[in-house]
Amino acid sequence: MRVGLRLFPLLVLLVLIAQTLPAFSQSPALTVRGHRGPVSAMSADESGTRIMTAGEDGFVVEWNVSEGRAVDRFQLSPYGIVSLSLRPGSRDIAIAESDGLGLYRVSAWNMDRRERLFSLRFKDPVSYLAYSASGSFIAVARSAQTGIVLIDSVSGSILRSPETISSTLSYVATGKSERTMIAYSTGGELSYWDLAAGDAIRVLKAPANIANPVLFANNRYLAGFDGQGIVIIDALTGLVVSRAEASASACLVAMPGPSEGLMAVEAGEYSVRVRTFAATAFGLQESGSVYAFLEGAIAGLSASPDGTSVFVPLSHGDIARIDVRTGNASTMISRPVLPVSDASAYEGGLFVLTGSGLLALPSSPQDYSQGQPFLHSAVRGEDRLIAVSEATVATWSADGKVAPLLRRLDGSGDLELLPPGSAAVSAASALGGRILFLDASGTLRVVETMTGTPVFSFSSVGLLDAAFRDERRLLVGKSVSVAPAAPLLSIEMATGETVPVDLGGSAAVRVLRGSSGTCYAVIADEDEAGRKTSIVKIDFRDPAASTALMEYRAEDVSASIAETSASVCATLGGDGAFLFGAEGFKSFERTAALPDRVFEAAGYALCLDSDGGLVWHDPVTGRTVAELRFTADGWEMTRNGEILTGNLF
Repeated sequence: MRVGLRLFPLLVLLVLIAQTLPAFSQSPALTVRGHRGPVSAMSADESGTRIMTAGEDGFVVEWNVSEGRAVDRFQLSPYGIVSLSLRPGSRDIAIAESDGLGLYRVSAWNMDRRERLFSLRFKDPVSYLAYSASGSFIAVARSAQTGIVLIDSVSGSILRSPETISSTLSYVATGKSERTMIAYSTGGELSYWDLAAGDAIRVLKAPANIANPVLFANNRYLAGFDGQGIVIIDALTGLVVSRAEASASACLVAMPGPSEGLMAVEAGEYSVRVRTFAATAFGLQESGSVYAFLEGAIAGLSASPDGTSVFVPLSHGDIARIDVRTGNASTMISRPVLPVSDASAYEGGLFVLTGSGLLALPSSPQDYSQGQPFLHSAVRGEDRLIAVSEATVATWSADGKVAPLLRRLDGSGDLELLPPGSAAVSAASALGGRILFLDASGTLRVVETMTGTPVFSFSSVGLLDAAFRDERRLLVGKSVSVAPAAPLLSIEMATGETVPVDLGGSAAVRVLRGSSGTCYAVIADEDEAGRKTSIVKIDFRDPAASTALMEYRAEDVSASIAETSASVCATLGGDGAFLFGAEGFKSFERTAALPDRVFEAAGYALCLDSDGGLVWHDPVTGRTVAELRFTADGWEMTRNGEILTGNLF
């Protein structure tokens, strides 16, 4: 964005704010569900009382072993979590996350305080992450780099690491004293290191390319997979002492307790086989084998807090417990929720779409009462909507399979709004009895809501978003690569005249007309410091004097904006929502899930979060006012420390 834009002096860059997690709402848990998709990492704590899982949904879920249920969950990342480690004797955890497109981060969190201790970005994928035996540091190995990075567990500072490790590591462990470290490299080295001096104590030749390595039997042996099955290596000599046949997709788990044995967990399509082994003077001896009939188990992941059971993740996001003596399996309890796919407020109410249908709800959380029933209206597969009035709402599907339909709740009949064969709708806006639709082909249409009559159309490549500027004009966000070379166009509907609005920047990825009539844009740009995304309040009389309210030093094309009477709110950067008002720049109080989108509703800032829940925030302070979530047959709201419930019909 060019220099002419004014930047408020109270602006705090989100890249700095992101280092400190906003305060966490301590409302009572309504529903504790598993993951929204596959589990990607899991670990048991030292006490054997809890299992922690991480998922591709960015959540960490805590499972109580004795109660057999999920007891807590919190979203640590907008991206997938690929590794997880629990700090011994603490409620701290470390995770490695990736967006799949080149972003790799390692962060540490305190789960009691919901506080991020630090976050570090790496240039290469993280292949291994683990706390040291006493939790003083975190060891991180990278798949495209040799050596290891040691990170202070509290401060996140980089510690002195052995500099002469010349291969890529796939396993690291320390003793309780943390004076020495054992490391296995895929090149076929088993090495011991003096961490204080940074020198190698011993380097042993070992088989190369062993997958899923794990120490067991009081660190006497290292087990893993090679091309022939399980291979057991003497950790003192590097020599192979035993082998056993097993699937390469199995997971090896060191058995805690007096047995100090090894478990191999092999997940099939409809069953899981658990084999137990003991290290004896005669090699690796199989001491037991059971089958558990379990559908959807994920290969390569399991954890065991004791020697009698093993926990395996399931593809739908829960975990199952298997008794290694009998093969009996039971799924840990979690409560499924019915996610909201979209919401839109009008003066006096709120329309919501879930998988079960369309709901008309109060827009203020103060208007909900215990036992209040709400009625679903059937839908045809729609997952997007925009409110027009108390009695009318337009619904459609984001994939284009269901075209926009105007639903008249007064019983006067529904109305198709776009011609057959129209491309999928990518943006919509409503004002003054008209609806604007922008589709994926770059066609912009405005229709009368009472009759469905088209009143204006415009087509161009490179259109990204659109909204009403006022009742006469439209505001369109676009790429500057398409003429005219400005990120915004103002279009007069009566004449079709287009006027470029040049704020600078590469593209306007989102536009909004607030209830006050003020217009805003999310501007993506790049300068000598790299990419950035800005929330801009537009000055149409002098676009160069437009005001940048917030700035994020990276690209975020999914950012959303809302205007309340007290502040401008935005989701920006993926790590939370923020507001800018009379008291300056503030972060929204965090809840369990990260916000995806933000709206204005009854004067509040209303967030639709990644779990499909609705969260009302105070537009001045950012504090959480209420949370609303749905189950298959009911709704649950936390408000002022109390839980309200009601039925859905």
